[in-house]
Amino acid sequence: MSEIQIAKILRPHGVKGAVKVSVNLPDIPFSVFKQVYLGKSKIPSKITKIMPLNGFYSVMLDTIKSCNDAETYRNQPIYVKREDYDVFDDIILSSEYIGMEVKTKDGKYVGVVVDVENYGSADIISINCGGTTYMVPFVEDTLQIDKSNKIFIIDYDRFLEIRV
Repeated sequence: MSEIQIAKILRPHGVKGAVKVSVNLPDIPFSVFKQVYLGKSKIPSKITKIMPLNGFYSVMLDTIKSCNDAETYRNQPIYVKREDYDVFDDIILSSEYIGMEVKTKDGKYVGVVVDVENYGSADIISINCGGTTYMVPFVEDTLQIDKSNKIFIIDYDRFLEIRV
């Protein structure tokens, strides 16, 4: 099963088992998802209700019956199976960057992505280059994704200038 983390449960929301959810889906409406997998143990669950909540969502799931149940999923991920939803056909989500190889334009291996953080203006990609990890912003003049090969292509000279 190729899982994609689509959201994160932040905390309980109310006494009936709803949870406040942060969604990380660019251009995909959260409402298309019905079958999801909760937490690190990936418990199969069905979404029964979704309500917008100031940039977040309040979500009811069939496996969470109370505020106490909801508390056990605080700060836990929500996954879906990529193959269950055709909305992912031409999209690589930032949660899938981890493990992708980074190569130069001429095919030379640079390293592998080990972490991704979003600081608002751009994702920051951490690349392990032979034991040393560097962080670079995911901006067009430095990094691009080759979707067909699922690798990052990096402008190596630019990388050397801006890496931290």
